[in-house]
Amino acid sequence: MAKALHFIQHIGRANDFWEYARVFNTEEAWPKPLRSFASREEALAWLQTQPTLPYEVVLEVAGTLHNVGRMPKGDWVLIRFPSLKELESEE
Repeated sequence: MAKALHFIQHIGRANDFWEYARVFNTEEAWPKPLRSFASREEALAWLQTQPTLPYEVVLEVAGTLHNVGRMPKGDWVLIRFPSLKELESEE
């Protein structure tokens, strides 16, 4: 572990590491949605109009975060993120 911290400092990313450590396991660390939609249908309709999206896009659908993926045949899929509360209740 100490070797990894020395490497992080050597490459000039110590401040980034400490910022990451500060927000780790907090809502601040959660991904921010690109767009928000009231329903899954509305989100999928919008996705159908998008030829491409940035890697690892997150959308908010009906108040919950979803990762966006595309199947090999071109269909869009929404994968719901568990909330921090759900994750904490599993520990």
